[in-house]
Amino acid sequence: MENPILAIIPSGYKNSKVYSVLPVDGDGDFDFFRIGDATRVKENGLIETIVGSNNPRLNWSGDCPSLLMEGSRTNRQLRSEEFDNALWLKTRTTVTANEDVSPEGTETADKLECNSSSVLGMRLRGSASITSGSTIVLSVFAKKGNATYCNLALFNDAETDYSSIFFDLGKGTSFTPQTTGSEITLIDNSIESFTNGWYRISITCETSGNTTVRPYIYGTTSNGNLTVTKGDYNYFWGAQLEEGNYLSSYIKTEGSTVTRELERKVKAETDFNKNKGVVFLDVKPFAVASSDTLGNVISLRGGTFNLIQFAFKTSNVLQFFINEFPSSPIVNYNFTHNGGRLKVAVKWDSGSYKLFANGQLLNSYLDTNRLFSELNIFQFQGNDDYLNFEGEIYNSQVFGNALTDEEIIKLTT
Repeated sequence: MENPILAIIPSGYKNSKVYSVLPVDGDGDFDFFRIGDATRVKENGLIETIVGSNNPRLNWSGDCPSLLMEGSRTNRQLRSEEFDNALWLKTRTTVTANEDVSPEGTETADKLECNSSSVLGMRLRGSASITSGSTIVLSVFAKKGNATYCNLALFNDAETDYSSIFFDLGKGTSFTPQTTGSEITLIDNSIESFTNGWYRISITCETSGNTTVRPYIYGTTSNGNLTVTKGDYNYFWGAQLEEGNYLSSYIKTEGSTVTRELERKVKAETDFNKNKGVVFLDVKPFAVASSDTLGNVISLRGGTFNLIQFAFKTSNVLQFFINEFPSSPIVNYNFTHNGGRLKVAVKWDSGSYKLFANGQLLNSYLDTNRLFSELNIFQFQGNDDYLNFEGEIYNSQVFGNALTDEEIIKLTT
């Protein structure tokens, strides 16, 4: 298989720039913009703050790095690392500050210990203002102490309606989800392994009729209920409450909310073969809102109506558009990524088009009315101003010739 004319396999970068592997002269290097700091996971598994505007983030969420691209997010929970602070209301809980090494490698994690026994359990309660009707992700880093289980819950302001789920900090699993009432509805949860025994646990909830919510951290529980034993403890660090449809990278707060700005205008400009070629993507798209009719977008284009576009949408649908956006998509492909990676490709050859995903040929057709007049911009957006891709980018390539179907199937498997 011949080499691509453009390839970004994230490895090298500098301020405002992500280097392409090909072309070697730098002609295909990607512009990169973001205002302010942001965090990433390093190769050793520790969280690191990337200081300064326009600095890309190579994130190690697996055994190889990805270019992390996120939308704007605000951590609305104050004192995210200070559970001993009076802002966190404590019930049957003693907090010992800075008792263990945190996921960022500093001794800033707190010990939450049960100081009495009760079926109502031990807990911390926070409070945060939200946009009415928004989807909320509540998360915290947790580590097993002498106890195994904990629970994460989100309540409405009146504390009548809530959703919650238990976590096993020994096995790294979640269980017994519960929703009571109609104002806080659990729609997703996750437990992600970090270094040194840490997990990041989260719940995603749809809210209704609330402008204030109350996050609850039950520091220790029994197996499936809130019964506690005096002296049981676990470790916690880095609480985050954000509006959005996916769990984003960690944002530290102290006395006020903190916003991480979106990454945008990430693109490379070079001349691509308008007559034949292949564009290939290996990406992990993040979830989008059900109200988002356009989705996360990656495009190869030469103008508004002269493009190939991948749109990762809600309900696990990938839409391919070729040359006629915003008319109806050429094909809808149903996929379930669940935080996983997806490999897709489009092949064009003098009016012949073929679409591939995860090692399958999805569709092929001939339409000489869809010939491209130019293709000179590849970007992780629909255009410079909107439709930004949100997710992780592992590999993106554009080929100057039409590969064989067998080569593309192998590439996308």
